Amino acid sequence: MEANYRNEDYQTREMMVQAAVQSVEAARVAADRQAQYLATSVAPVRPEDPSYPRKFENSLLSFLIFGGVYLIMSLTASILREEV
Repeated sequence: MEANYRNEDYQTREMMVQAAVQSVEAARVAADRQAQYLATSVAPVRPEDPSYPRKFENSLLSFLIFGGVYLIMSLTASILREEV
């Protein structure tokens, strides 16, 4: 009786493996069918001048930010000196 159960279990597992192999093969065929639409038709054109990094704009922005921080700190320090 137990041998019969093992045989049925083996057959069930064998059918599951066959179904998995069939689904993998179907997925491979579908992927191959879709791969033909992924070809690049025109080569991309590179820009003549790079858009990043923007050295001048970043330097100017940093100067303005640090200048503002310096002005706020110096103003705070001068107010504190007057109060003492």
